[in-house]
Amino acid sequence: MKRRFNLPKNVDRVKPCPECGQKTQFNCVSEQVAEDGCEVWIECVCGHDPHKFNERLDSVMGGCDEDNILDALECWNNASGQNTTIKI
Repeated sequence: MKRRFNLPKNVDRVKPCPECGQKTQFNCVSEQVAEDGCEVWIECVCGHDPHKFNERLDSVMGGCDEDNILDALECWNNASGQNTTIKI
């Protein structure tokens, strides 16, 4: 499952994409990786995925709802070298 979403331009708690530099347009991706488990992560619309070799959000139900997006954005920041709590 993939869901595209936009963040407000004034959000300063999200690390910009190291490939294209933008920080407002992303895709949330949810993929089943086990019988009872999914991984959720954020990709930039340019295709950059900093999670390829890093930890992704583990979720039993998966999905790209608002709560999973916020948690996955924290993983984006961690994978991109910024460790802050997301508040949008």
